[in-house]
Amino acid sequence: MTPTVAAGLTAVVLITCFALATPALSRPTLPFGVRVPADRAADPAVLAERRVYVRLTLLSAAAAAALCAFFPEIAGIALGVGCALLYHRAHRRLRTAKRSGGWHEGRRQGVTVDTTFRTDPVRLPWAWLTPAAAITLITAVLGWWRYGDLPATLADFLGLGVEPRPRQPTTPLAAFEPVISQAVIVLLFLAMTLLLLRARPDLDAARPAGSARRYRVYLRGMARMSLLGAAGVTFSLLIT
Repeated sequence: MTPTVAAGLTAVVLITCFALATPALSRPTLPFGVRVPADRAADPAVLAERRVYVRLTLLSAAAAAALCAFFPEIAGIALGVGCALLYHRAHRRLRTAKRSGGWHEGRRQGVTVDTTFRTDPVRLPWAWLTPAAAITLITAVLGWWRYGDLPATLADFLGLGVEPRPRQPTTPLAAFEPVISQAVIVLLFLAMTLLLLRARPDLDAARPAGSARRYRVYLRGMARMSLLGAAGVTFSLLIT
């Protein structure tokens, strides 16, 4: 197995885990981003969409893993787009089922606000950023150690692979391009995680305290997964 294929498979595994965990971590009354009454959280339509989504996601992951043997550079991107489309499909089908079934007819809908998400927000789990930062630092140290032994020209760096032709002169910028890419990825994941933690909470008006606690658990889990995702991507660039 080549490093490029290994990096592609790593990306496939990470994206699959993220895609499966996203609906599982959401609160029961908000499946696939569709607000449903509490007594409809276990409705056959909801359960069916969850099962179909999991099966199609696993099938997509298997197809992406097979694609890694031929096009490892795009397998992760293709899987990410596919999972997003599957999520959108489940969202649209559940919204249609809710509307056609009149799930909210005869019910009063309310909105609740928990100001503690502003006064005491969920903190960024900095410790979970350590793996990505450590991998980036290791890549920089290895690059500095081997810089003097590099040839006069280098292959073009393409992220999860290289292009043998044409080659470019060996310069600090060309030699440390993987490190720069890793640093950019870490910053992007960090910014995405911070935005997630500052997003407006979606709470259940019928159970404000319980839904607020669950939403905090959801935010902590998603933040950790996001930072671990940064570690996975930086590791893929290290072994490429």
